[in-house]
Amino acid sequence: MRVKVLSSPNGIYVWILAKGRGWARVNINDRNPSGVKWTETYHTSDLCQLAVGDNIVWALDASGHLLRLRGLAAGNPAGNYWRPISGGTFRAISIDARSDLWAIDMENHLVRHLSDVFIPNQFRNCDVRESYEFV
Repeated sequence: MRVKVLSSPNGIYVWILAKGRGWARVNINDRNPSGVKWTETYHTSDLCQLAVGDNIVWALDASGHLLRLRGLAAGNPAGNYWRPISGGTFRAISIDARSDLWAIDMENHLVRHLSDVFIPNQFRNCDVRESYEFV
């Protein structure tokens, strides 16, 4: 069995990925740096890759669809659910020190996901198709 261990740059989030399933380590803090236990995060299909940032976790499922973990918090490191992100399918993902997502699409193009914080009244003007930058 192949197991992957991933951690956020700040060390608050530690994940393992094995057999298409992901687990997050619970209660990692200064007093307890190894955490307490593993808690599983669920998705309807197998996960094949994870990318863990300081306040964000991304995944690729077995079909190459991009997922973002919603409800992530230090007290809830497994989050609430995986939200599918539209915009194509991908072969590989990685996250940089600024928690920006980088990916290789099915045509082997390097792309960067543009994650912005939107002011509510400006959100109506946002176009989902503009959420990726081809590099």
